[in-house]
Amino acid sequence: MFSIGTRFNDRITGKIEEFAAHAKVIHIDIEAASISRNIVVDVPIVADAKNAICVLLEKAKPLAVSEWTAEIRQWKEKYPLAMQKDGLTPKRIIETVNRLFDDAVITTDVGQNQLWTTQFLALDEKKQLLTSGGLGTMGYGFPAAIGAKLGNPQKSVIAISGDGGMQMNIQEMATAVVYELPIIICVFNNGYLGNVRQWQEMFYHRHYSGTCMALPQELRDRL
Repeated sequence: MFSIGTRFNDRITGKIEEFAAHAKVIHIDIEAASISRNIVVDVPIVADAKNAICVLLEKAKPLAVSEWTAEIRQWKEKYPLAMQKDGLTPKRIIETVNRLFDDAVITTDVGQNQLWTTQFLALDEKKQLLTSGGLGTMGYGFPAAIGAKLGNPQKSVIAISGDGGMQMNIQEMATAVVYELPIIICVFNNGYLGNVRQWQEMFYHRHYSGTCMALPQELRDRL
């Protein structure tokens, strides 16, 4: 496995002990401290990514990969990404974005909305994605959309966010209004900090803390 300029954050690895357990890992990063920080790698290379890739291209020999890519296509057909629930699901929403917008910039916030978007969004030379990757910068999506619209006024711009991330920079709505920016905002409102709650389920034995954004029922009863 070649890893170039990534820190193997939890959005990439999931459970670290199960990640690429049988792979040899080559990690290229300009910052030595980032190598083997989360995943112990087999071949560490401290270098600028562009320089390292250019050297690799000079030395690498062409590989016959048709059988490998065919096998990957079979896996995709056998195990497709899917949401089996009825009704309005994130998958259906993002597939609608795919269908309705040919020339667009899509931005995401951080969390489950980000993961769903990167899984189901169809990208090409006219449809572009802005996301903060594994940096965990909640609130990124809406300001990124403002910047994208200012830089690409001719394009449709869609900001996809969760209800938690939208809270973080909702004040930038004033910026969008001042500059009269027609941005489409899509908020996946599930009443939770969804990705954090998912991590609490996966890694912390459902010890939930600070992830429910709905008013508790006992408080509702008092109103």
